[in-house]
Parts: sequence; structure tokens; C-alpha cells
Amino acid sequence: TTPESKEFLERLNSIEKFAKQADTTLDKLLKAEENWFWGTFAKLMK
Repeated sequence: TTPESKEFLERLNSIEKFAKQADTTLDKLLKAEENWFWGTFAKLMK
């Protein structure tokens, strides 16, 4: 492979890794928001 194609593949891998990390972070954030919402909702219903 050429140096350019190697660098291109490395960049793609880097972007993929970043995207997976962002996805995981968003999932955790949304889960935390959901838990907060339902906890608050349950308190209001008491």
C-alpha cells in the first residue's frame, strides 16, 4: 500500500473510534436524562 492509502485508513479508523466513543457517551447521557425524568415523574405522582 502507498503511504497515502495507509494514512487514509488510519484516519478512517480514528474517525470510527471517535464516532463509537461519541455514540457511547450519548447513550449514557440519554439514559441519565431518562432516569432523571422518570425519577422526577415518580416523585410528582406520590
